[in-house]
Amino acid sequence: MLQTIKENTNTFGKNAMTYGAITGFALVLMSLLFYSLNLQNSQYQGFFTYLLLGAGIYIGTKSFRDKSLDGYMKYSKSVGSGVLISLYASLILAFYFYIFYKVIDPNSIQILIQTMEENLLNQGMADDQIEMFIEILNKTMSPGLLAFGYVFSITFYGTLLSLVLSFFIKKDQEPFEKAMNEIKN
Repeated sequence: MLQTIKENTNTFGKNAMTYGAITGFALVLMSLLFYSLNLQNSQYQGFFTYLLLGAGIYIGTKSFRDKSLDGYMKYSKSVGSGVLISLYASLILAFYFYIFYKVIDPNSIQILIQTMEENLLNQGMADDQIEMFIEILNKTMSPGLLAFGYVFSITFYGTLLSLVLSFFIKKDQEPFEKAMNEIKN
């Protein structure tokens, strides 16, 4: 019994790392694609980011449920799996963006700040407020801070996605089957 719990725990972590890595690298490839098409600040990138993240969480958690837990999984375990997958994916994506903003295209930070300034102007914010906000951004925006932001935001949105997707992934064991499994073991 203790051996089975230990094997499932190891499998839980390995599964989350595996699917987190797959999801993280898929997000990196998608980001490179949007960058090569010069669409890195488009709304579509955000949509596809959440779509890929949700797909990685769903496939990874469902795979863990079916392969390691005999097709049954509690809601809390499903959420935990999704959060871990998101965390590992976010670490890979954050590392990529740190390298991207530091080495590949350091000017992207300035372009990002200019885009924010244009959005604030379009929203009708006062010029002095925009100027103060942009001044703060220029002093604080760095590749490391942006990378940390990706870890936080991808993990946060992955948690929200996990809370929703787990309703569809969880599968409680029937009471009769549970009693029969206890008798067998």
